[in-house]
Amino acid sequence: MKNIHCRVILSALLLVAATPVAFGQLISFAFADNFTNSSTVNSASPANPTTNATAYETVSSKTWAPNPPILTANDLRFGIASSSSGSFEEEALFATNPVALTEPGDFIQMTITFTNTSGLLVGAGQLGFGLYNSGQVKPFASGLNGTATTGNTGQAVGGVQNWAGYVGQINYNGAASRIMTRPAQTPTANNDQDLITSGSTSSSYTGQTTVGSTVTTPAVTLTTGATYTEVLNITLSDTASLAITNSLYSGPNTSGTLIVTFGGIATNTTYLTGGFDALAFGYRAGATGPTNCMDVSSISVTGSVTQITGPPTILTQPLDVAVPSGQSCA
Repeated sequence: MKNIHCRVILSALLLVAATPVAFGQLISFAFADNFTNSSTVNSASPANPTTNATAYETVSSKTWAPNPPILTANDLRFGIASSSSGSFEEEALFATNPVALTEPGDFIQMTITFTNTSGLLVGAGQLGFGLYNSGQVKPFASGLNGTATTGNTGQAVGGVQNWAGYVGQINYNGAASRIMTRPAQTPTANNDQDLITSGSTSSSYTGQTTVGSTVTTPAVTLTTGATYTEVLNITLSDTASLAITNSLYSGPNTSGTLIVTFGGIATNTTYLTGGFDALAFGYRAGATGPTNCMDVSSISVTGSVTQITGPPTILTQPLDVAVPSGQSCA
């Protein structure tokens, strides 16, 4: 007897590819602030970030100079007086949810244009620029004016204590620049509120690890009054693996001379987070010199991430199969 052919609706799953893939949509993200909208500095009631404004909080180990910091159109000016070991930084959220890097090639990038008004890298010291997962916890309202040290404990818990992320640290002429981790801090004192520095037993955060190799930078000195552009890029290269680069250019954009660039791969114990919603930037002086003052004219955080919209597409389809002789289709 000839084989009987009949149409059987198979319950087997027919995938559109040989291996399962998660379908998603490429989403671009952008935060851009030139301080002409509703940004604030050291607000006692900091607002949530928008696409072009946020609330910056100044954290320092020495008294602010200028006091208070100045925020006007195209200019966020902050610093401390001359110091052989003092730090100052701005901390803020730039999104109301973390920008999640989920698929290889997803990236986030922070670009900051600033002027070396006085003191930055003209002697021993370090610039720091970082991106973090804040857990949507804001920095301490009104900032910390000269109290971000081990000698003060009133703000040890809360604020940026548990922020986790990465810092691009640029050191003075001849010293080592590097990418370093910033892990959540065990609350002991107000230096838990530092996000960008290393090397100070009184004001730096603890537990930092170098990502990749340090890079000796024999030519990184900054000209007083000159403008520079900093770029910190974090790209997901593989599952729980981040390629991080930090670059500094002369001039108001990345078309200027590249002064220094370095990077590393964060993986295993140095992989802290794949989502980012907060930033920080500033300076730690390591030698007595002029007043340390930084003028930032613009900040942007951009990125491209894959938004997963659901499980792999599944098709259930009728197939023609041959039923052996003597068997029915029932």
